[in-house]
Amino acid sequence: MVVGWGLAGCASNPAGTSEASAPDETGTVGMNWTEETGNPVLEPPRCPAWNCLGMTDSWLGTSTSGESILWVSAGGSAAEEGPVVGRATRTADGSFRFGPAAPQVLPRDSVWDRWRETVLFTFNDDADRWSMWYLGYAESFFDDPGIGRALSEGPDGLRFARPDAPLYRPSPDGWDAAFLTDPVPVRRPDGGWNVYYVGAGTTVGVGLLTSPDGETWTPHPQNPVFERDPDGWDQGILGST
Repeated sequence: MVVGWGLAGCASNPAGTSEASAPDETGTVGMNWTEETGNPVLEPPRCPAWNCLGMTDSWLGTSTSGESILWVSAGGSAAEEGPVVGRATRTADGSFRFGPAAPQVLPRDSVWDRWRETVLFTFNDDADRWSMWYLGYAESFFDDPGIGRALSEGPDGLRFARPDAPLYRPSPDGWDAAFLTDPVPVRRPDGGWNVYYVGAGTTVGVGLLTSPDGETWTPHPQNPVFERDPDGWDQGILGST
Protein backbone atom coordinates (compact mmCIF):
# COMPACT_ATOMS: atom_id res chain seq x y z
CA MET A 1 0.00 0.00 0.00
CA VAL A 2 1.05 3.59 -0.62
CA VAL A 3 1.36 5.63 2.54
CA GLY A 4 -0.14 9.11 2.56
CA TRP A 5 -2.22 10.90 -0.04
CA GLY A 6 -1.19 13.76 -2.27
CA LEU A 7 -2.42 16.29 -4.79
CA ALA A 8 -1.17 17.24 -8.23
CA GLY A 9 -2.24 19.82 -10.79
CA CYS A 10 -2.54 19.21 -14.52
CA ALA A 11 -1.34 21.62 -17.18
CA SER A 12 -2.17 21.52 -20.89
CA ASN A 13 1.45 22.04 -21.88
CA PRO A 14 4.84 21.33 -20.29
CA ALA A 15 5.17 24.91 -19.08
CA GLY A 16 1.74 24.80 -17.50
CA THR A 17 0.77 28.22 -18.85
CA SER A 18 -2.45 27.44 -20.73
CA GLU A 19 -5.75 28.35 -19.12
CA ALA A 20 -8.25 25.60 -18.38
CA SER A 21 -10.76 27.08 -20.84
CA ALA A 22 -8.30 27.29 -23.74
CA PRO A 23 -8.58 24.76 -26.60
CA ASP A 24 -6.17 21.88 -26.36
CA GLU A 25 -4.40 22.44 -29.67
CA THR A 26 -1.40 20.37 -28.59
CA GLY A 27 -3.37 17.37 -27.37
CA THR A 28 -1.47 17.29 -24.08
CA VAL A 29 -4.25 17.88 -21.53
CA GLY A 30 -3.94 15.27 -18.81
CA MET A 31 -0.37 14.40 -19.74
CA ASN A 32 1.70 16.91 -17.75
CA TRP A 33 1.40 16.96 -13.98
CA THR A 34 3.06 19.05 -11.28
CA GLU A 35 3.02 18.14 -7.61
CA GLU A 36 1.32 20.75 -5.45
CA THR A 37 2.82 22.05 -2.23
CA GLY A 38 1.73 20.60 1.08
CA ASN A 39 1.87 16.91 0.19
CA PRO A 40 0.98 14.53 1.61
CA VAL A 41 -2.39 16.05 2.50
CA LEU A 42 -3.25 12.97 4.56
CA GLU A 43 -0.38 12.16 6.87
CA PRO A 44 0.56 8.52 7.54
CA PRO A 45 -0.12 7.38 11.10
CA ARG A 46 2.21 5.81 13.59
CA CYS A 47 1.79 2.14 14.45
CA PRO A 48 -0.04 0.58 16.11
CA ALA A 49 -3.20 2.02 14.61
CA TRP A 50 -6.19 0.84 12.60
CA ASN A 51 -4.59 2.27 9.42
CA CYS A 52 -0.88 2.04 10.18
CA LEU A 53 0.06 -0.30 7.31
CA GLY A 54 -0.74 2.34 4.71
CA MET A 55 -3.54 3.86 2.64
CA THR A 56 -4.62 3.44 -0.96
CA ASP A 57 -7.66 3.62 -3.31
CA SER A 58 -8.47 7.22 -2.38
CA TRP A 59 -11.80 8.70 -3.46
CA LEU A 60 -12.68 12.39 -3.09
CA GLY A 61 -16.27 13.61 -2.73
CA THR A 62 -18.27 16.61 -1.54
CA SER A 63 -21.10 16.48 0.97
CA THR A 64 -24.38 18.34 0.50
CA SER A 65 -23.05 21.00 2.90
CA GLY A 66 -19.97 21.54 0.72
CA GLU A 67 -17.56 19.62 2.97
CA SER A 68 -14.72 17.82 1.17
CA ILE A 69 -14.60 14.13 2.08
CA LEU A 70 -11.75 11.72 1.39
CA TRP A 71 -12.31 7.97 1.70
CA VAL A 72 -9.42 5.52 1.57
CA SER A 73 -8.74 1.81 1.93
CA ALA A 74 -6.38 1.41 4.86
CA GLY A 75 -4.50 -1.52 6.35
CA GLY A 76 -4.45 -1.97 10.09
CA SER A 77 -1.82 -3.14 12.50
CA ALA A 78 -0.26 -6.54 12.06
CA ALA A 79 -2.72 -7.99 14.55
CA GLU A 80 -5.71 -6.60 12.66
CA GLU A 81 -4.43 -7.67 9.25
CA GLY A 82 -6.53 -6.67 6.24
CA PRO A 83 -7.86 -3.38 4.86
CA VAL A 84 -10.97 -1.44 5.83
CA VAL A 85 -12.40 1.90 4.67
CA GLY A 86 -11.72 5.16 6.46
CA ARG A 87 -13.17 8.66 6.06
CA ALA A 88 -11.29 11.94 6.41
CA THR A 89 -12.43 15.54 5.99
CA ARG A 90 -10.61 18.65 4.84
CA THR A 91 -9.33 21.08 7.45
CA ALA A 92 -8.80 24.84 7.28
CA ASP A 93 -5.18 24.43 6.14
CA GLY A 94 -6.19 22.27 3.16
CA SER A 95 -5.03 18.97 4.60
CA PHE A 96 -7.28 16.02 5.50
CA ARG A 97 -7.74 14.44 8.91
CA PHE A 98 -9.56 11.35 10.14
CA GLY A 99 -12.20 12.03 12.75
CA PRO A 100 -11.11 11.39 16.34
CA ALA A 101 -14.06 9.04 16.91
CA ALA A 102 -14.71 5.94 14.78
CA PRO A 103 -13.01 6.99 11.53
CA GLN A 104 -13.92 3.67 9.90
CA VAL A 105 -17.18 3.81 7.95
CA LEU A 106 -17.76 0.05 8.28
CA PRO A 107 -16.21 -1.50 11.40
CA ARG A 108 -14.60 -4.92 11.21
CA ASP A 109 -16.80 -7.96 11.72
CA SER A 110 -16.79 -11.65 10.88
CA VAL A 111 -18.91 -11.37 7.76
CA TRP A 112 -18.38 -11.94 4.04
CA ASP A 113 -16.77 -8.49 3.67
CA ARG A 114 -14.54 -8.43 6.74
CA TRP A 115 -11.89 -6.79 4.56
CA ARG A 116 -12.68 -4.10 1.96
CA GLU A 117 -10.69 -2.26 -0.67
CA THR A 118 -10.75 -0.62 -4.15
CA VAL A 119 -13.55 1.70 -3.03
CA LEU A 120 -15.55 4.02 -5.28
CA PHE A 121 -18.44 6.27 -4.25
CA THR A 122 -21.53 7.62 -6.02
CA PHE A 123 -24.18 9.98 -4.64
CA ASN A 124 -27.92 9.52 -5.10
CA ASP A 125 -29.57 12.96 -5.07
CA ASP A 126 -33.08 11.52 -4.74
CA ALA A 127 -32.23 9.37 -1.71
CA ASP A 128 -29.72 11.91 -0.33
CA ARG A 129 -27.10 9.27 0.45
CA TRP A 130 -23.91 7.68 -0.83
CA SER A 131 -23.26 4.27 -2.33
CA MET A 132 -19.91 2.65 -1.61
CA TRP A 133 -18.82 0.06 -4.20
CA TYR A 134 -15.93 -2.18 -3.23
CA LEU A 135 -14.15 -5.52 -3.25
CA GLY A 136 -14.94 -7.47 -0.10
CA TYR A 137 -13.70 -10.78 1.28
CA ALA A 138 -13.63 -12.72 4.53
CA GLU A 139 -10.17 -14.28 4.39
CA SER A 140 -8.41 -13.65 1.06
CA PHE A 141 -9.51 -12.15 -2.25
CA PHE A 142 -8.09 -15.27 -3.89
CA ASP A 143 -10.47 -17.51 -1.89
CA ASP A 144 -13.77 -15.70 -1.39
CA PRO A 145 -13.96 -12.43 -3.37
CA GLY A 146 -17.21 -10.55 -3.82
CA ILE A 147 -18.32 -7.15 -5.08
CA GLY A 148 -20.28 -5.18 -2.51
CA ARG A 149 -22.46 -2.09 -2.41
CA ALA A 150 -23.11 -0.39 0.92
CA LEU A 151 -25.51 2.54 1.37
CA SER A 152 -24.78 5.42 3.72
CA GLU A 153 -27.11 6.26 6.57
CA GLY A 154 -27.00 9.96 5.68
CA PRO A 155 -25.53 12.48 3.22
CA ASP A 156 -22.29 12.88 5.19
CA GLY A 157 -21.01 9.40 4.28
CA LEU A 158 -19.97 8.79 7.88
CA ARG A 159 -21.82 5.52 8.49
CA PHE A 160 -22.81 2.84 6.01
CA ALA A 161 -25.26 -0.03 6.38
CA ARG A 162 -23.50 -3.33 5.72
CA PRO A 163 -25.06 -5.45 2.95
CA ASP A 164 -26.01 -8.97 3.99
CA ALA A 165 -24.43 -10.45 0.88
CA PRO A 166 -22.31 -9.32 -2.07
CA LEU A 167 -24.12 -8.14 -5.17
CA TYR A 168 -21.87 -10.52 -7.09
CA ARG A 169 -19.64 -13.49 -6.28
CA PRO A 170 -18.08 -15.62 -9.04
CA SER A 171 -18.90 -19.28 -9.39
CA PRO A 172 -16.11 -21.71 -8.46
CA ASP A 173 -15.53 -22.59 -12.11
CA GLY A 174 -16.06 -19.09 -13.51
CA TRP A 175 -13.59 -17.18 -15.66
CA ASP A 176 -13.15 -14.75 -12.74
CA ALA A 177 -13.10 -17.25 -9.86
CA ALA A 178 -9.59 -16.40 -8.64
CA PHE A 179 -9.67 -12.63 -8.32
CA LEU A 180 -11.99 -9.59 -8.43
CA THR A 181 -11.17 -5.93 -8.02
CA ASP A 182 -12.04 -2.33 -8.83
CA PRO A 183 -15.84 -2.27 -9.39
CA VAL A 184 -16.91 0.81 -11.38
CA PRO A 185 -20.65 1.68 -11.45
CA VAL A 186 -22.27 3.50 -14.36
CA ARG A 187 -25.88 4.71 -14.26
CA ARG A 188 -27.59 4.05 -17.58
CA PRO A 189 -30.02 6.49 -19.27
CA ASP A 190 -32.86 4.01 -18.60
CA GLY A 191 -32.23 4.21 -14.84
CA GLY A 192 -30.50 0.83 -14.64
CA TRP A 193 -26.91 0.14 -13.67
CA ASN A 194 -23.79 -1.27 -15.24
CA VAL A 195 -20.87 -2.30 -13.03
CA TYR A 196 -17.52 -3.00 -14.66
CA TYR A 197 -14.81 -4.84 -12.77
CA VAL A 198 -11.52 -6.63 -13.31
CA GLY A 199 -11.53 -10.39 -12.92
CA ALA A 200 -9.04 -13.21 -13.23
CA GLY A 201 -9.24 -16.98 -13.32
CA THR A 202 -9.22 -18.94 -16.55
CA THR A 203 -8.38 -15.62 -18.20
CA VAL A 204 -7.92 -11.96 -17.24
CA GLY A 205 -10.33 -9.27 -18.34
CA VAL A 206 -13.07 -6.77 -17.57
CA GLY A 207 -16.44 -8.17 -16.56
CA LEU A 208 -19.84 -6.49 -16.69
CA LEU A 209 -22.78 -6.79 -14.31
CA THR A 210 -26.15 -5.28 -15.20
CA SER A 211 -29.12 -4.36 -13.03
CA PRO A 212 -32.49 -2.74 -13.79
CA ASP A 213 -32.88 -1.40 -10.26
CA GLY A 214 -29.58 -1.65 -8.37
CA GLU A 215 -30.92 -4.60 -6.40
CA THR A 216 -30.78 -7.63 -8.70
CA TRP A 217 -27.63 -8.20 -10.74
CA THR A 218 -26.87 -10.36 -13.76
CA PRO A 219 -23.43 -11.11 -15.25
CA HIS A 220 -23.25 -10.27 -18.93
CA PRO A 221 -23.53 -13.49 -20.98
CA GLN A 222 -20.42 -12.59 -22.99
CA ASN A 223 -18.16 -11.91 -20.00
CA PRO A 224 -15.43 -10.89 -19.99
CA VAL A 225 -16.54 -8.02 -22.22
CA PHE A 226 -12.87 -7.05 -22.61
CA GLU A 227 -10.19 -9.73 -22.48
CA ARG A 228 -6.46 -9.37 -22.23
CA ASP A 229 -4.09 -10.24 -25.06
CA PRO A 230 -1.55 -12.71 -23.59
CA ASP A 231 1.01 -11.48 -26.12
CA GLY A 232 0.11 -7.79 -25.91
CA TRP A 233 1.13 -4.89 -23.71
CA ASP A 234 -2.07 -5.32 -21.63
CA GLN A 235 -1.69 -9.00 -20.74
CA GLY A 236 -2.13 -7.97 -17.12
CA ILE A 237 -5.14 -5.81 -16.16
CA LEU A 238 -5.55 -4.39 -12.66
CA GLY A 239 -8.14 -1.59 -12.88
CA SER A 240 -11.16 -0.60 -14.94
CA THR A 241 -11.82 2.95 -13.69
